[in-house]
Amino acid sequence: MAIAIEEAFWLVVILSGLPLLVSSFFCLSLSVLQAATQVQEQTIGFIIRFISVSCILGIFGPWYTDQLVEYLQKSISSFRYLGQLP
Repeated sequence: MAIAIEEAFWLVVILSGLPLLVSSFFCLSLSVLQAATQVQEQTIGFIIRFISVSCILGIFGPWYTDQLVEYLQKSISSFRYLGQLP
């Protein structure tokens, strides 16, 4: 059971980490550019974040789906062992 929880934790970290890192990088770059040009428009950051996360999900979406389906199949197949004692 602990292995399944650990695997779920790492799956969540990997699948959420990539969009988070990419959007953080682009927003930080945009913030530096806005500070240098003194343009303080709040919607630009939201648009950049939305576009970057959409691109990541579009590019890596099939891989994300494969990882989630594989984890779900392993979880469902291990249900029969939950009631057994070691």
